[in-house]
Amino acid sequence: MLKKKIALNKVVAFFEDVEGVSDIDFIEHERGDFDKYCEKIKKIFGYQREIKPTQEVCLKLIGDGVIKWQMECLSSIIGREVFIDANEYYFVRFKIFDGMLFIKSICSLNGNNDLILFVKSPRKILAFSDDEYTISFYEEMI
Repeated sequence: MLKKKIALNKVVAFFEDVEGVSDIDFIEHERGDFDKYCEKIKKIFGYQREIKPTQEVCLKLIGDGVIKWQMECLSSIIGREVFIDANEYYFVRFKIFDGMLFIKSICSLNGNNDLILFVKSPRKILAFSDDEYTISFYEEMI
């Protein structure tokens, strides 16, 4: 119980610095949904990636345009309810109202361009995977 409370406090503190979002809510994991998301995430982020990216760009070529490209990839979910798996106990539900602010702040807070968003309707994952030379975007139905 104490671990759960500490985990919630950390998530709340983190999301105080996330910009471009509204209607923030912290939700306990529902085991079934969490398992399905985890399976798909392992296929995307595992050592032997089983899923090919929807799009991929070379970081050297795109340079400072990476945030704009990420925002374009997420344009279909602006204003819609999305989720982030915050930790082993909680999802964070929110709406993105400014894609550029959201991407800039979340990448700055995380220290990289990796990002996983869950969309409930239709059920899918939108993910960015950042490595040394490229950034890949995945859009996968669950």
